[in-house]
Amino acid sequence: MNYPFTFSRTFQLTTLGLTVFFLFPLMPQKLSALCPQKPKPRLSINKDDVYKNYPFSPNESAHYTVYWSGLHAGTAILKVNQAEKIKNFWHVAFSMEAQTGEWFKHIYIAKYAAKAFSRPEDLAIIKFHLFEYRDPPFSATFKELKTILYDHENTCKVYESIETNNKPAKGDKSELEPGAIDALSAFYKLRTYNYQVGKKQRFLTFSSKKNWWLEAKPLKEEKIEVNAGTFMSMKIKLDTYFGKELQQKGEVYVWIASKDPRHPMVKIEGDVKLGSVYMLLDKISS
Repeated sequence: MNYPFTFSRTFQLTTLGLTVFFLFPLMPQKLSALCPQKPKPRLSINKDDVYKNYPFSPNESAHYTVYWSGLHAGTAILKVNQAEKIKNFWHVAFSMEAQTGEWFKHIYIAKYAAKAFSRPEDLAIIKFHLFEYRDPPFSATFKELKTILYDHENTCKVYESIETNNKPAKGDKSELEPGAIDALSAFYKLRTYNYQVGKKQRFLTFSSKKNWWLEAKPLKEEKIEVNAGTFMSMKIKLDTYFGKELQQKGEVYVWIASKDPRHPMVKIEGDVKLGSVYMLLDKISS
């Protein structure tokens, strides 16, 4: 079965995970990473300034409910954490926890936890941790723990350590396009733009061992009512590309609050092979 967007096979099989990471499909192609011969020196940013130019700040917590074809499938919590120091540089830190609900256990059981550490100057991913648990009916339980390191300056490689079902960890590596960000950070990157109808935004992303482009096209402003409140929001169509070639199957839309200075993502909606999934904001605190 050809599942929509995943990073390192994350959230391939659950509607909860599919929604959290936008449902983007990935095809078996890749861009060639162009590693700089003379890497630019990293910017040294003080801890207090890591989030200075972003609409989100530490201790922000956004709670979502996920639906699949009208059924309440699960919940997700996305957090902005305190800056963390890695190799003498302070980094932006995001985390996510998601799980199917007790009421969904006869269809599918899944839990996920992820942490991303990104450069504050551009949100390029530096380090990523992922825990995945799946217990589908009629199949064996699956558990996987990943630690992923990204080298943008020297080797332009991604190094993965993967431990599956408590077996000894295996290593893997792939090419990285310098400046690419991960799927979790992309969730926040989309909130950093001041959107204008018809004016597209584009940035490079890495997932499932591939480098690809994410393009956001603002369509219109409209009021969206969710449990967190009523927000004047920009409806945005998301597309994924390898080079100039559109790779997406099915349509994906996000609604980002345009008047709220935090620019929270209020709603995500997309098509899958078996129906549609969407995610609604229940509450946000900071």
